[in-house]
Amino acid sequence: MLSDQCTPTVVRAIEAGGEHHSLWQHIELAGFADALLPEDQGGAGMGLADVYPIWALCGAHALPVPLAETMLCRALLPGAGLSAPTGSLTIATGVLNVQGTLTCDTVRCGRVADHVLAVLPDRLLVLPTAKAAATDAGFCLDATLQWPAADVAAAPTVQGTLDVRTLQACVYSAQLAGALRVSSSARWPMPMTATSLDAPLASSRPFSTS
Repeated sequence: MLSDQCTPTVVRAIEAGGEHHSLWQHIELAGFADALLPEDQGGAGMGLADVYPIWALCGAHALPVPLAETMLCRALLPGAGLSAPTGSLTIATGVLNVQGTLTCDTVRCGRVADHVLAVLPDRLLVLPTAKAAATDAGFCLDATLQWPAADVAAAPTVQGTLDVRTLQACVYSAQLAGALRVSSSARWPMPMTATSLDAPLASSRPFSTS
């Protein structure tokens, strides 16, 4: 699927500010965003080791939407007592300002994600990117986002926190591995049918951070 829908032309157009919803819709309809959810919740019951090759393919194709982060958020949010919103999600560390506004610095895919799972020291919030003021930061798809106090106060919230750095390290390591295999012209082994991103997802063991 990525070979057809995430071509270099499409990637360059999205990185230049072009429309990205069509690409996300193809991914959503294929069911990969729910791969880490249990089967009884509409997912495929995969674990982190199972989706690692999928994330590597995202890196190999320079996928310009946050599929890996969405997969993680959709698996984690129900366990934290929050419903995952429709659309794509990314993860970022949030800072609550004295005025009640919230800032997430250099949000990966902040320009193209629909929502951000903002991780504070004592709570998690789900915030729509459409309500945030965005400024350039890092890569062209990234952004520093700031939400008004009213939107922060109204955001779905749960007490607790996540080890964001570890989760993002899992994503980045897989995507870097995929990108490096392409740059070195090495052949990528495909041990799982599901990782071709063009076949129905197969069931596997449930999500676990261990």
